[in-house]
Amino acid sequence: MTISGKKPVFRAHRLCQIGVILGLSCLALSGCVNGPRPTPLGGEGAAMSAQYVMGGSYQRDWRAALRGDTALGRLADEAEALSIARSPTVFELRAAEAESAAEASAWFPRIRPVATAGAGAVSSGVGISVTQLIYDFAQTRTRREQAEIARAVTEIDFWAERNDDVRDALTTYIAAIETNEIIATRRDLEQRLVALAALEAERREAGVTGQGDSLFLDITRQENRRELIRAEARLVDAQAQLLRDTGVNVTADAGLRFAAVEAACSTPAPRPYSPELMRARLAVELAAMEEEEARRSLFPTVTGAADLRTGRDGAPSDNARVTLEGGTLAGGGGRFRIEAAEQLTLAASQEFENLDADLTRELDRLSIEKRALTNTLRDYQELVRATEASLGLFEDRFAAGAASISEAVRLEVERSANLVAIAETRADLVGNCLEAARVFGALAPAELRAGSQ
Repeated sequence: MTISGKKPVFRAHRLCQIGVILGLSCLALSGCVNGPRPTPLGGEGAAMSAQYVMGGSYQRDWRAALRGDTALGRLADEAEALSIARSPTVFELRAAEAESAAEASAWFPRIRPVATAGAGAVSSGVGISVTQLIYDFAQTRTRREQAEIARAVTEIDFWAERNDDVRDALTTYIAAIETNEIIATRRDLEQRLVALAALEAERREAGVTGQGDSLFLDITRQENRRELIRAEARLVDAQAQLLRDTGVNVTADAGLRFAAVEAACSTPAPRPYSPELMRARLAVELAAMEEEEARRSLFPTVTGAADLRTGRDGAPSDNARVTLEGGTLAGGGGRFRIEAAEQLTLAASQEFENLDADLTRELDRLSIEKRALTNTLRDYQELVRATEASLGLFEDRFAAGAASISEAVRLEVERSANLVAIAETRADLVGNCLEAARVFGALAPAELRAGSQ
């Protein structure tokens, strides 16, 4: 565009004034940018309002279930870092953020270069065009809020994904500890059986006993070795899986004992705080907005535009206009689309209520399971103490010739079985805590830490 002299400058200034007037006209109309819109399920007063999620309050309320100074806490950090590094959701989140920012800019004037080429009555020219949406019955605002909800949903999905990955890694780590404890128990049993075999050899040389107890002892040792081999294979598998999930190579001599994770996980306090529940709450909000959008599609939009371009003689010309674009007043199934949107809103609300009830029942189940596991652990520990007391009596009876080696072997096997059951129960207890923490999203921070993306 070639414009010279004072008049073009004046006209460019006038065009800017037109753009400003169009923008102010938009803001002057009620409900153009902001305005009250009813939210389903009680809004502010609900147990979980959309504003609580969209405003990021849940990120400030987040509390970790794991102590950071424990092996579980450190491993959780490693698992989360690997989850972020491998996840495509990081890019989806950035795309959702960019889309939300783009929709937030919808009310700014659009300035574009224009050029026309014509013949006859159509003149050629170049220039710029300014377009400002004045009013569309909040359709643009709805799209902007939908984009923001999509961003929040992606953010919550990423949070839930990281919690799942951390839970899987820590579950594998607990399985490795459980297996290592069982291996230690099996090896201890082997040492005890070796000691009994030495006593049996002495009695057999003295002619006090026959071959029967020796055969029983040998068979028991073989069975124990078989279970030991299986446990060692499971430990190798758990170590390999842990290396894949976290990038951490944990060896059996690196503190794979339950003492290393004692009190490392604490069950979060019951409250409506779950990634799945928040996602369902936003789905209700999104369905309600789509319903409103279906209603507003029946109404027209008002658009303002202004142009400054050169004419046939090279002189600049400008014009401003306001356009009314009609909505769908009849036909096209508009009313049926509204009814369909209403039903989808009801469906989303029902799904949210169902999920809320399911969450309560799941937490109750985990609480009952935790109490049962605690009682079971105490019972197994009592059995171990009773068996060890019986083994103490065996030594006196054996010295007096009133007990056989087979009795001691049965007691040792029983003691070992109870110790294995204790290891399994302790693993289940930690797993119970990890699952409850996953439900609450308490294994990975709700907000991405600086430098993690």
